[in-house]
Amino acid sequence: MNSVMEYLSRMPESDDRNVLLNNFSYETYPHLISLSGYNRLLSIAKKPTIELMEGEAAVYMDTGFVSPAKLEMLNQILAQNPEVQIAGENYHLVGTVQSTDLVTDSSITLSFALIVPDTDFERFTVNDYDIYLNAVLNPEQVAGKSLLRAILEANEKLDAAGLIYESYLQNMGRQLFYIVAASYITIYLAIIFLIIANTIIGVQFLTWQQKTGRRYKTLIRLGASYETLCYSAGKQIRWYFGIPTAVAAISSIFGIRALFSGLLSSRTKNNIPAMIMISAAMVLLLCVVECIYMVAVKKSGNRYILSLMVPEREE
Repeated sequence: MNSVMEYLSRMPESDDRNVLLNNFSYETYPHLISLSGYNRLLSIAKKPTIELMEGEAAVYMDTGFVSPAKLEMLNQILAQNPEVQIAGENYHLVGTVQSTDLVTDSSITLSFALIVPDTDFERFTVNDYDIYLNAVLNPEQVAGKSLLRAILEANEKLDAAGLIYESYLQNMGRQLFYIVAASYITIYLAIIFLIIANTIIGVQFLTWQQKTGRRYKTLIRLGASYETLCYSAGKQIRWYFGIPTAVAAISSIFGIRALFSGLLSSRTKNNIPAMIMISAAMVLLLCVVECIYMVAVKKSGNRYILSLMVPEREE
């Protein structure tokens, strides 16, 4: 892929370009896909097939590993038919980047592969390759019944045949389970840590307030009113809770942005503005919870101050 990297290095510097340069530097032994197998997959997906002449190859990249901007850069390079070597033989990359899912199981993906003619595929692989069979339901089987029922009936026939397979429902159900389970665990841990952190901060303040009880008594003897002391204590509580809350809220803005831009797949990156709005709502909810804790600690502190306002009996 040296020629492709040379074309990339001539493009204006950007994060996408640097990522592609880094990724292609490791693509010394790419996966191979037979042309006939991929064309049958395109036919099933009702997409136009591709044609390759002798000495030509096409690039395949899963959409989970490449963004639209990177695809555009690669397509510009492929338009110049760069030359690459496969097992010492020269090939020209033609067409555009192919990205149709290879199998139903979304966990089986290829970050990069080359589509080559069948004769070259057989020659390079020497019959040492994996075979995945893709199937679609016959429209006649779906007619008059729901898609869910039709898929269940097909699964029963495949189970009876003893075949190892991955159906659309299994893939969708597993992905849904992962998302729901991860969400519940994340929310549960977030609530637990939020309660623990606020409880510790509240107990620390109330303990400090009791340790400085003599100062309150001195101020009371000097004529300080209950309202004045409560106002002073409330101001301290706001600072005590407000500083860590403000730091957490501000840092979360940059953390959320970095998380979404760095870890999300290209499919979900288009929804970053909507996800940022949801995250901002969660940060706002965090601030509301902190305000509730501040009110609770403030009431406890006011009750303690009120207990100090009772005049002590002198004998």
